[in-house]
Formats: sequence, structure tokens, C-alpha cells
Amino acid sequence: MPRPRTGSVEPFRRADGATYYRARIRLDDGSRERVDVPEKHSTPAGGLTGRQRAENWAEALQEDEDETHELLNAKKKRAADEAKKDDATHGETCDRWHTRYLAHAKAQGVGTTGTKGQRWGKWISPKLGGKAMVSVTRDDVEDVRDALDEAIRAYVTVGRGEGRLSPKTAQNVWSELTVSMGEACSSKRRDLRVIETDPTNGVQPPERGASPAKCYPYPSELLAVLACDDVPLAWRELHAVAVYTFARPGELRVLEWTDVDLDDQRISITRAFDYDTEETKSTKTEETRTIPIEANLLPLLKRMHKRAGGTGLVVPALSTANPNKLAIIMRKHFDLAKCKRPRLTVRTSAELRLRFRSWRDAGITWSIIRGDDVVKVQRRAGHKLIATTMRYIVEAENRGATFGTPFPRLPASLLGPRGGGTRGVRATFGPSSQIGAKTSRKVVPEKGIEPLTEPTKGLVFGLRVRV
Repeated sequence: MPRPRTGSVEPFRRADGATYYRARIRLDDGSRERVDVPEKHSTPAGGLTGRQRAENWAEALQEDEDETHELLNAKKKRAADEAKKDDATHGETCDRWHTRYLAHAKAQGVGTTGTKGQRWGKWISPKLGGKAMVSVTRDDVEDVRDALDEAIRAYVTVGRGEGRLSPKTAQNVWSELTVSMGEACSSKRRDLRVIETDPTNGVQPPERGASPAKCYPYPSELLAVLACDDVPLAWRELHAVAVYTFARPGELRVLEWTDVDLDDQRISITRAFDYDTEETKSTKTEETRTIPIEANLLPLLKRMHKRAGGTGLVVPALSTANPNKLAIIMRKHFDLAKCKRPRLTVRTSAELRLRFRSWRDAGITWSIIRGDDVVKVQRRAGHKLIATTMRYIVEAENRGATFGTPFPRLPASLLGPRGGGTRGVRATFGPSSQIGAKTSRKVVPEKGIEPLTEPTKGLVFGLRVRV
């Protein structure tokens, strides 16, 4: 005859040092269920110790379970509910579906899955994460939208902080929700298609608000930084290359000398570094673009190319720096160069302060100020939409009296002595130059290069040169 089941108890200690007991109850399927013994049944009383009373309670609970199978039935229900979370046709939760979706996106080469997961986890999951995908309604989606609007209002009123979102970031979160629901409805992968209709259709997005004004350095400030001996040479070279090419930071990080054609004076942007996955990927627009080398950058690139032997990264300083510290390093260099314009350090809900990406914003803005064709600037910047480029026209109109000349001649201290393979500080235009030896030193004078507006002599590549 089998031994009667009486249950058993195990002692445990809480964080405060107090002892409590957990009963082990045998179920009909042969497994054991652990149940905490209520404190009132595990304290000394009636001449019994706390453990003895806990054992008596466990024995009584075991008898009840043998008759009612209540714990076993509850276990089966939990297992069934858990199985539904992975069943796309019945109750797979939004969080579990999104995890599958991100795994698919990563396998397809999407490099922003980390950021996508963070947006979902922080702003969408609290509202939808535990719901079954098949049960998400328009009201559920509007709950997410309303929460984003509230976070935007807090950001506009108070500024940055926990629970607050800039309008731009809120739009990114909203995009993550709408794209995800669209995939759940019409993905090419059939196992990701779990809903019949997209609940985000027809739902108004969060408030857009005004985009914060970007901060961009003036050419005069660039020259101050490049001439400052307190700023390491590698960083001065990086700053110059960043603004004169206005490539994205991720593109600059993996730019190699094999991408630079000094004879044809062009740079090929073919790939970018993904700071989320720490992997090299295609460019943001997934297209290769070729950009011309600014005349006043060419001498520096020649000097750097000779020193590197034509191999390796063009600006290795960017790959060795902590990406989270780039903005801090940038502002420190401006401080060392005595660049004290207040706008460089302002940070409000309406204005961004100086950051490393400001060099890209500066280069695009300088091109607009110089009078470059907007379509050419768009292509060089790698913008998909001309509207993106057009926004920089507003920035160009906001320049101050101390702005300076766009893309100025670099300081002699950066280029090194004559005879170093860069021909001093003189800008060169290659073999097609029509400028004589007496005027070549003044190719980029104090008032800069203007776009051609009328037929004239002394042309270099369609530009009129003041000498």
C-alpha cells in the first residue's frame, strides 16, 4: 500500500532575516506544486513550533488537493494560457509577436532592431504588450497615441526628462507601432500575418510640434578650432573632413583611403557603421553616392594620405572614441578654441546644442549659403527627399555677423610645412585649372567663391573666382 501523502515544508529566509515556510504538495500528475504557508499558520502557538504548525497546514492542504485537484487544475490552466501566448491564431501577445518580427527584421539585415525594440518596450509595450495581437482595437491604438501626446506636452512644457518625448522621437515611436501592425496584417512572411485588419488605419498620429532648430558651427569657428594647438591633431583633421564632406558620422567612421580618389578629387560613400549593432551596413538610403572633394580640403587629404600610406581608415580618431561622448568632446574642443557663442551650448525643447553631427548640418548649410544648386546638395548629402534639404535654407537665413566664408582655406598649422607633399596651403583644382601662378594663392579669398551668374573670364569648373 503506498505511503499516504502528507505534504512537506521547506524553510526560507526573507531579506529582513525572518523565516517563512513553503509547502510541497504532490499532484496527481506526479509533479509537485510549491505553496507559501500563510504566516498565521507558521508561527509558534499551542505548544507547537512554527515548523510543526506549517507541516500541519501542509498536510491539510495535501488532503484537499487529493480530493479536489484544485492545484492541478490551476496548473493546467496556466499552461494553456501560456501556450496561447505563442499561438498566433488565438492569443499570441503583442510583445511576443514583436519579438518574432524583430528577429525576422534582423535576419533581413535591418540594422536598427535594437532601437526599434527599445521604442516598443518603453512606449508601446506598457499599453499593448500583454494583449493578444488578434484582440488589439482602434481604442488600444488611440491609448498609445494619447500617451505619446501627453509625453510631448510634458517635453514642450518642462523639457527633457523621464516620461517626456520630443515630437520627433514620438513620431519614431508611432512609426514603430504603425509599421509593426502593418506587418502583422500584410507581411510577406505568412507566419507574421496574424490579424485581418490594421487597427492603426485612420488613427490620427501624435502631435508633430515644431522641429527643434539645429545648431551648426560657423566657418570662423571651424578655423578657430583647427588652429588651436590644444586640440589634438587627429581631431582637428577629423573636424575638417567631417564638415567639408558633410558625411554622416557612421559613414565617416568606416571611410577608407580606397574610397578616396585624390586624382579625380572624389569620395565614394558606400557603407556606414551601425552604432546600435556595431556592424558595418549599407548607407541610410542603401545607395552608393560620390561626392566631390572641396578644393580647400584637398591639400589636407593629400597630407593625411601620404602619412597613412594610402591604407586604412581616413579618420581613425572617430572609431576609437566613445560614441556617447562625441558631443562632449566636440564642445570641449570649441571651448579650448575660445568659441563662446551662446547658441553652441543652448539646449531647450526648441533648440539643439552643439554635437558632432553638427558638422554635417554645417556643411549642408554652408553649401546653401554659398549658392550651390539645391538638387546637387541633396545628392551630395544623401537625402531621399528634396524637402529634407530645403529645411536647411531656413538655417542659412539665420547666420550671424561673425559667420565667415563657407569652406574656407585651412590654417597653415594644420597642413604642415611646404614640401610635405601638399604644396603648402594653396588650394588646387587639378590639371584643368586656368588660374595662373600669381593668382593661385588667392583661389579662396576672404569673400569666398560665388556661383556663376553671368559669363566671365577666369572660370574654374563653372565658378567665378575673386582674386
